[in-house]
Amino acid sequence: MLSEFAAVAGSALDLVEARDHSRMQTQRYSEVIAVLAHEFRNPLAPLENAFQALQMICEDRAPQREYFAVAQRQIAQLKHLMDELQDASRLDHDKLNVDPTDASLSEILADALASIRDRAEARGHTLRLLSLADDLRLFADPTRLTQVIVNLLSNAVRYTPDGGEIALVVEQKGMGDARCVEISIRDNGIGIDPAVLSRIFEPFAQFAGRSARLEGGLGIGLPIAQRLAQLHGGEILVTSEGIGRGALARLPIPVRTGSAETVKPHAAVLAGNGPARVLIVDDNADARFALGALLELEGHEVRTAGDGTSALSVLRQWKPHLALADIGRLRAMLVTCAQDGWPAQVRAG
Repeated sequence: MLSEFAAVAGSALDLVEARDHSRMQTQRYSEVIAVLAHEFRNPLAPLENAFQALQMICEDRAPQREYFAVAQRQIAQLKHLMDELQDASRLDHDKLNVDPTDASLSEILADALASIRDRAEARGHTLRLLSLADDLRLFADPTRLTQVIVNLLSNAVRYTPDGGEIALVVEQKGMGDARCVEISIRDNGIGIDPAVLSRIFEPFAQFAGRSARLEGGLGIGLPIAQRLAQLHGGEILVTSEGIGRGALARLPIPVRTGSAETVKPHAAVLAGNGPARVLIVDDNADARFALGALLELEGHEVRTAGDGTSALSVLRQWKPHLALADIGRLRAMLVTCAQDGWPAQVRAG
């Protein structure tokens, strides 16, 4: 009996060791994916800016506009995939977070609808919005909450055949501390097999067949959206009456308001639409050139610097309205400021 217990204990230890090894390998793979996603994004930004600049130069030439539009759509898709990979890594390490502030539900819905409107129109879908009569203020992360709604709308667009109908309905439910706003998205698309409904929030799960996969996506958007919904105190609930009978996604979010102490102020932005003086600080020469060219075509005055020391030299002689700085170069600037004895308020500015 003791021998059998020892064998069982040995097997259990082997299993634990194998499990821990598997977790370490998974973590390494996740870290590599996150680094790759970040590095792939670096060349995408100057590429996108260069295409935008070329579009402005060739705006009176119809054939070129079409080519640039194709390129920009594909760049946007690549950026979306990179964002999903980075969020998947954060999800795997339990590092997804939200930054709540005082937010307008109407603005969040408008941004979400604007993000998918072109795809919906290209497929001939009818989009209906039934919202509240008055705007509702939420204590939420507007960027992340928009991301959740965009994911649900994108799935409705993707899995609804051409000429389908998609309805976004917003309702208030409950009272007092139990009050919530429920955002529902219903489509008359291909539906979901009840047998797989319980698994749709699994990472990389795709149950819609080859035709839907051709439109892109990694199968990780819904798990990410679910986690972001949970961080807002809500949960995505998906139901379907079966194949060919459409789907309904519901997102109830508690209505919370932030106090003056807890609501984080939005960053100040440049007022007005006139020309501005802009300083670009980046060690990537292509990024500096492409962004600078684009801003100059829009009528702004631009100066660039490749490192923190050069940027501070520009600042001593020229006062920009706005500085766009790579985070690494920004750290170097702050270190140099401290070493050179710049006043604290200047360093903070």
